[in-house]
Amino acid sequence: MTLLESRIYTYARMLASDEELCRICNLTPAALERHRGIIDEGKAAGMVGLRYERAQTTARRNAKGKGQ
Repeated sequence: MTLLESRIYTYARMLASDEELCRICNLTPAALERHRGIIDEGKAAGMVGLRYERAQTTARRNAKGKGQ
């Protein structure tokens, strides 16, 4: 993975929009489309991370409620 691809993946994982990715990475929308696979992979990883954090928070909240 090149430095640009790594950067795109990192920001996509933070769920940056295509417009933000173009601005941050100094790319045109057409140039960004060449990296659509990396963007989709990064966004999916970001969503999985959010789901994991949400599940963890819910489990903690439920555990505290049962302990009282």
